[in-house]
Amino acid sequence: MLAFASTSHAQTVRIDSGEQTGHGVMLRHGNTCYVVTAAHVVDASPIATVRTAAPVVAATAVIHSPFWAGMDMAVGVLHGADILPRCTMTLRELADGVLRGDTLRAPALVRLRDSGEVERMPLRLDATGYLEFTAAPLDPEDSFWRGSSGAFAMDGAALLGMVVRTDAGGRGGHFIRIEEIGANLERWISRGVSLPTAAAPGATGPVGAGEGLRMQLVSAQRPPIGSDHVPENLIGPGAYVFEPGRNRIVFRLSGGTAVPVSGLRLHSDPADGQTMPKAVRVEVSSTADGDRWRAFLEGEVAPDGRLHLRRSSQLARRVAVTVLSAREEGPVRIDQIVLE
Repeated sequence: MLAFASTSHAQTVRIDSGEQTGHGVMLRHGNTCYVVTAAHVVDASPIATVRTAAPVVAATAVIHSPFWAGMDMAVGVLHGADILPRCTMTLRELADGVLRGDTLRAPALVRLRDSGEVERMPLRLDATGYLEFTAAPLDPEDSFWRGSSGAFAMDGAALLGMVVRTDAGGRGGHFIRIEEIGANLERWISRGVSLPTAAAPGATGPVGAGEGLRMQLVSAQRPPIGSDHVPENLIGPGAYVFEPGRNRIVFRLSGGTAVPVSGLRLHSDPADGQTMPKAVRVEVSSTADGDRWRAFLEGEVAPDGRLHLRRSSQLARRVAVTVLSAREEGPVRIDQIVLE
């Protein structure tokens, strides 16, 4: 049975990874869009192509498989401005999903055709276990065709689980329950540690060159872990790696006058024993001495270490970037901050 994509099914996507094809669903947490799929669909490459329902929008996903070997699940961080408006289901909505076999009305496997049309294959749930359940097509003419892995069973708009294995001939499917998917996904995406505050020593640096607005480093609260990882590296080559703690980093924009600021890009690529920022807040000041600050942007660094925030521009002479929390314990690394 075919139907054009509706709001409730727009999160279903097709995934291409090497020679493998499968499905998944998109969800959003903070400013980042993720895709959940079966791990064996994307084990050929750390990069996958994701396509939405019609009208089709394509994006690239950086794949992570942080779950234990017996759990056939992977998550990708999606990159592409065009796909963000289509990524509307929240992590909370997915994590709150519950499978109740006695209240199901019309369970179906939701897949996408090459054209982007949504296909709903009615299902009969056969056996429901603690972690998994099995289901079969209600129509004997239907089947779990090749490329079904990663597709979700839904009852109306409610997610029930993800198919990870099929029986010979495609007559039956084995699904991970939505409760198991939600609990593990929420733990991985939301993990982080809060950071204590610290006094702010002064620091100065040369004018930055390259991408974005030209700027000078004014101060950074947290000391670096060594002379090779100083905050001045944020406006030159190298990385700033600092002792754990809340860190307010202040930049002066070059030119002597207030200039429009519309966004921030941050990249973190931690080495062994290091971690990346998680929650980040951006403030701006249009005064020369930075004595009046205005809230400007706030977001979370994605698990792949990237953050890109944008909004309508404001005039600023100084910009403060505060790292409020980190993904894990240990020294925090920032490889690049670009102001736009």
